[in-house]
Amino acid sequence: MDDTLRIFVLQLKGKTKNINEIVDPESVGLNETEKLFEGPISLKGESYLAEDELVLRLSLEGQARLP
Repeated sequence: MDDTLRIFVLQLKGKTKNINEIVDPESVGLNETEKLFEGPISLKGESYLAEDELVLRLSLEGQARLP
């Protein structure tokens, strides 16, 4: 099982997880109906818990084609 985009919430208590991944749009379901993304998508940021809320602070970079 690929854990690339999984966040294990129980392991975040009092910690911040840095995120630095490059994903294929097809692997996360972004190109299901039309091929909008023409290459990989870069994700950078962090995740942490704020009381009982999961916070994701992300920056995404990629090339998309809009019809």
